[in-house]
Amino acid sequence: MRNWQRWILLAMTALCAATALWCGVLYLSQLRDQAELEKLAEEVLRSEGSDALPGTAELPAMALDGSQGVSGAAVDFSSLTAQNGDVVAWIEIPGAGISQPIVQGPDNDTYLRRNFYGEESVSGTLFLDYANSPDFSDGNSIIHGHNFFDGSTKMFSALPRYTDLSFWQENPEIELLTPDDGALVYRIFAVCQFDVSDSDTAQAFYRQDFRSNSFESEYTQALQNRSVIQTGETVPAGSRLLTLSTCDRSIYGEAGRLVVVGYLV
Repeated sequence: MRNWQRWILLAMTALCAATALWCGVLYLSQLRDQAELEKLAEEVLRSEGSDALPGTAELPAMALDGSQGVSGAAVDFSSLTAQNGDVVAWIEIPGAGISQPIVQGPDNDTYLRRNFYGEESVSGTLFLDYANSPDFSDGNSIIHGHNFFDGSTKMFSALPRYTDLSFWQENPEIELLTPDDGALVYRIFAVCQFDVSDSDTAQAFYRQDFRSNSFESEYTQALQNRSVIQTGETVPAGSRLLTLSTCDRSIYGEAGRLVVVGYLV
């Protein structure tokens, strides 16, 4: 073997080793972040039948849809805000394995690569769009989160499962626990995929306020027309909406996004 061939082989071997090492570091970091979230949930979630603590928000006493819902659960927001003053809610979608805090930063970059404790993290933290009101009173509140494309329940990795109608039928609701308004329950009515590099399209999917009820009705109908599943839901005029947004490479590659949109019931 010639010297230049040997050097190329050594360089390729080193590159493969470095890539494997970096992937291992990322994987271990994700495992750490997931373990920390599970520990946090154990600290701040209260199950049905346990004594409610001051500063907790409870879900309705009746389960929302058979085995779905977190009947009687409550979040200790006093403990949560003591650990991170940016927390605005806790999200629950049991069938999708989503049970995490929602934060809101001064911009949409702060929590992309920081965990709930403010530490550098590849997983980031689920966060409410910085332009939204923290009490979810806007016409459309938008929550962003990463998709790790590994079939897991980390962050919003499970949201693409909503492109399957049967999954929506089993998990049609999103539940938010909030510090001031208690439980907010949203019924999912549309699941859309789009190219975020098309600025006009992206702005349409991330609209936050509406000039009138009729304008909002046109918006929700447009979402239903674009939806990859047909839920048959009728969205009442003037409803407050919730949009969950994550990456989706299935159609548009790196520029792909998926949104799951629900209305407050």
